[in-house]
Amino acid sequence: MESYKSIIKSTSVIAFVQIFKIFFVFVQNKVLAIVVGTAGYGVYGLFYTFSTLVSSFSTLGIDQAGVRQVAKNSGTKNFGKILWTFKTLLFISSAIAFAIICIFRNKISFSLFGTTDFSIGVVIVGLAIFFNGISQGYISILNGIQKLKYIALSQIFGVASSAIFAVIFIMLFKIKGIPYFILLASIVVFLFSIYYVYKSNLPRQKPDIIFFKKETKTLLSIGAGLAYSAIIVSISSYLSQIYIRKYFGLEWVGMYNAGNILSNVYLGIILTAMGVDLMPRLAKVVDSDEETNKLVNYQIEFGVLLSTVGIIGVIAFAPQFLTLIYSSKFTPATGIIKWQIMAAALKILSYPLGYILVVRKKTIQYMIVQTSLWGGSYVLLVVLTKIFGVKALGADFFIAFIFYIILMLFYNRKVFKPSPLCKKNLIVSWIFILAVLFINTIINIPIVMRYILNVFIISLNLYWTNKYLKEYMKIDVISTIRKRINLK
Repeated sequence: MESYKSIIKSTSVIAFVQIFKIFFVFVQNKVLAIVVGTAGYGVYGLFYTFSTLVSSFSTLGIDQAGVRQVAKNSGTKNFGKILWTFKTLLFISSAIAFAIICIFRNKISFSLFGTTDFSIGVVIVGLAIFFNGISQGYISILNGIQKLKYIALSQIFGVASSAIFAVIFIMLFKIKGIPYFILLASIVVFLFSIYYVYKSNLPRQKPDIIFFKKETKTLLSIGAGLAYSAIIVSISSYLSQIYIRKYFGLEWVGMYNAGNILSNVYLGIILTAMGVDLMPRLAKVVDSDEETNKLVNYQIEFGVLLSTVGIIGVIAFAPQFLTLIYSSKFTPATGIIKWQIMAAALKILSYPLGYILVVRKKTIQYMIVQTSLWGGSYVLLVVLTKIFGVKALGADFFIAFIFYIILMLFYNRKVFKPSPLCKKNLIVSWIFILAVLFINTIINIPIVMRYILNVFIISLNLYWTNKYLKEYMKIDVISTIRKRINLK
């Protein structure tokens, strides 16, 4: 039960952050949707995709590799040297990325928007990428030493400042203000992440050149697969949005991004918690197949259980969420969301399996599965939209993730053995998902009856979740809530 308690602790902290984040993202997206519309949101989406793409190059996966190294070496005599090497490499790689962006700003602007008018914005976002690269490294250090509170606080300040700056700059400068609020938000996260790392009183020790080279090689070897994954994700997203802009217009880029963000808001809680809790713990038991299998089963069981209610809720009320968070102009993205939320559901299963490959330094296998997912996703996007048009947007993710899961299970077949409890949870969860999908997509029934059935299925899922937590994980949610509010 200790593993479940650790997962619950991580998830509860991240959940608080995500709830806080949801509110401020809601404010930010609402301002963007109302003031600059779908086309303006498309501009934001392209800047965001560009930022993600270059960030994958700027860190070379070192930021994520650092989680493993920090967790595995915390408390050792060389810990200070590892931290010094890690931070130095991140600064150098981030600075080089920013310099490249400045040199090619006009070409980047033209590639993204079909005009050089956004070249200054590209440089501003490039500076944000520089700060993001360094701050991600410091957050990785906090992750490795399991300082969940500090991670939470740095993210809270970052998302709050992003929303505040978004309101100010979008209201004042409309579309031209988008790069500025992205930069200022990244600076806030940068400052707080550095503050909390130094507050942790970690050792500081400059290594000799031999140690520096050795540790650099280790970080780069681990980071290679992660960097490749981030790069191919970003390239796929970049090409996908350029393709959508070219053939369907900026409005559909905006709706595509809106659907993707909305479908991942709730699941981001579980996925982020997995990264915070699972990666450092796997690093410590990396040589034990039995312990690795236990940890992964625990994560999948808990992740699938908690994610299902959010998945069926989004499928059931997608149009209402789009109108509430964005505006009624975004309701055509309803179909996109339903495909994307099912793909996101598969992430809950695939992420822990991916972490096994990462901590065991199975770089080649990790690259292969990432190529199959994101390369396949882009090919499917082009093929499906050529045949079915905009109705197929999002279906590429779901189909690609099915093949991705199969490959992940194949490469981890000697380590991962799904427990009976894990299998049971997966079957029941997908029964709920398919039932609500059938009601809202396949059959044509009166809207009132549809809402009644949706509420019934969600209520039934909540009952199942509480029963599962109580019987199998020894967690009594209702009793805990009663104690919190002093009910007897």
